[in-house]
Amino acid sequence: MEQLLWLTETEGGSQPGLAYRQLADGLSLDETLCFKYLRTVANDNTVRFNGTTLQLLPDARRASYARANVEVHERLDGSLVVVYQGNTLAAVPAPSTPGTLRARNDRRSNGASSPKPTPDPHSVDREHQPCAHDLQTTNTNPQRPTKPPPDHLWRRPLLTKSLNN
Repeated sequence: MEQLLWLTETEGGSQPGLAYRQLADGLSLDETLCFKYLRTVANDNTVRFNGTTLQLLPDARRASYARANVEVHERLDGSLVVVYQGNTLAAVPAPSTPGTLRARNDRRSNGASSPKPTPDPHSVDREHQPCAHDLQTTNTNPQRPTKPPPDHLWRRPLLTKSLNN
């Protein structure tokens, strides 16, 4: 390969020599020549960037990076890298629809999801404590209050004595 010689200007005039510098040890061009954006990690350990959600994986340093400030590097080849305090984090594309971890009550579910299994009388779990879903009633239509009958106490006229008698 042919080397290019350039004339570089100094105080005493121009001098022939190479016009580039050697790359410093430990300096990566991929980390230097990229766009860097600051992001805060969400509570579900994800980072959003330009319509993409990245799931951060736990590592030996931390199990969760929730609320941590990280840098998202968009490299020239279009790849995304998440960096926290100079360390590259393992990240994968997050699922498009995250699962719901909240308990559902009877009003929202249609009740026909699956019948409850009948317990085997021979295998009784004596240490089982009832949970909230065990204590729920199966009646999804509560009865309306009934109308009092005509002879009810509330329907009788109020008895007052007149002061004139």
